[in-house]
Amino acid sequence: MIVEEIRIRGATIRVHDDSYVNRTKEEIQSSIDACSRIIREALIRKEKTA
Repeated sequence: MIVEEIRIRGATIRVHDDSYVNRTKEEIQSSIDACSRIIREALIRKEKTA
């Protein structure tokens, strides 16, 4: 089940209720950091090509 859906321009991020089952706080933070990095890098690339 999707518990949250975030739209950022043309991208959609969906968080499922089982996304973090049996994961440590560090593993969850690592996943969040990775998603943030991907979004930041995509925005930087877009700015450079605009």
